[in-house]
Amino acid sequence: MVWGMQQPGPGKYGPYGDYEGEARIASGWRNRLKEHYKAQPDAEQDRLFNPPDSQARAHFYAGYVVKKFKFEVGSQPMGVKALITPIEPHEPIRFYELEKGQKTIPSIISLPSMLWAVDENVKRLIDELDPGVHQFYPFEIRNRRGKVYPVTYYMFVSGRWLESYDTTENEASKIHDGHYRSPSSQAEGKRTSMRRSVFGDAPLWWERKFRNELLCFSDEFAERLTASELWLPKFFRLKEI
Repeated sequence: MVWGMQQPGPGKYGPYGDYEGEARIASGWRNRLKEHYKAQPDAEQDRLFNPPDSQARAHFYAGYVVKKFKFEVGSQPMGVKALITPIEPHEPIRFYELEKGQKTIPSIISLPSMLWAVDENVKRLIDELDPGVHQFYPFEIRNRRGKVYPVTYYMFVSGRWLESYDTTENEASKIHDGHYRSPSSQAEGKRTSMRRSVFGDAPLWWERKFRNELLCFSDEFAERLTASELWLPKFFRLKEI
């Protein structure tokens, strides 16, 4: 069988906050990326981000980096005039500053701009079942006073993208740019047809037709998540054909 977990939205599984204090501190994530880009020689700027007709490349570079955590390497998302390239060492966030302090945080969360993050426990489960495939970038979670949450979190980027979603049975969920609305409940999951001939024995992947908004995984991974007793967003069975 195949299972799905829709990326959670803001709230309980998407704690409000700022990337590197972005809303209050001049050295926020986007500003840091912009300043890094401006400090590079022309050849390095061209390598990092070189859209054909942009006169404000440093400004748009930050937004381009955000999309690296959401789209497949080699793809060209709508509105981006450059192919997605691998994530560079300086590009991941260094810390996430919570708007309000929290005593506990779920093991899988959504960050602003719909980026995924997982804690050390989930990372370990993924590495055990699907070693060497996916990318994890560690960062701290802090409160406004600078106190660091005692669990390390990781920006998560799937290294496996598949197209097992059977679009012929699901035209009603088409939205734009060749993408589809991801299922968000068990009832919708039962109507979301996934082709075994495509996903096969893959333990974990993102579906291209849903961008990075639906994490798909195998029975074994679902069993491990359940057995872990971690605080997780709901996941549900999808229709296998």
